[in-house]
Amino acid sequence: MIGQGNWKSRIPGCFAAMTAPFGVHPHDERRAEKMFHLAMREGATIDQIVREATRWLKGQGVASEAIAREVNRIRRFEANPLRKLSLGSAWLITWEGTNAPKAQRKRVVSVLSGRTSSEKVREHVEQLHVDLLYSLHEKVTYARDRKANPYPAEFVRIDGVQWAGRITCGHNPHFVARKVKNLRIVQSAQGAEELEWHELPIPKRHPWL
Repeated sequence: MIGQGNWKSRIPGCFAAMTAPFGVHPHDERRAEKMFHLAMREGATIDQIVREATRWLKGQGVASEAIAREVNRIRRFEANPLRKLSLGSAWLITWEGTNAPKAQRKRVVSVLSGRTSSEKVREHVEQLHVDLLYSLHEKVTYARDRKANPYPAEFVRIDGVQWAGRITCGHNPHFVARKVKNLRIVQSAQGAEELEWHELPIPKRHPWL
């Protein structure tokens, strides 16, 4: 399990010879990439990473001009996953229903590439529902016989015909998977990361009819 603040202890390893440029040497680059991923998993922002690196550099007696150069290098670091804030087209899976989590961060269950096939998404949604809501006995039963699952993931029906653009699974709460566009990460007023996206409406008539 990753401990809270674990990414901070990796800041020094991103600078070769303690105060050399951030992430320039191949070993430092790999350590910096790992640090960024750990920070992202712990909910840290790029500003928090910069503040922690600045604090450490000041403690090493690095001059202000050099710190400013390193801050710029940190923000421009190519392997920084926090720079990739937009996915564009994507499959978004959320909790829905009266018992669904109200907090936006908790409501989002999973995000998949928009290039993922609808059948792969359906299988993913069904397994997520089992993983998150079923007892151990139910998990084993379902693993033995997929048809025993009382809540299979299903495509919605339009005019009585399955439409692969939206998938539901469960009762209350239940999962809804659908394709969205312009998916991107934004910061709330409290500084927390959230997702924004544009919904694609369900067509009134099935495209095949």
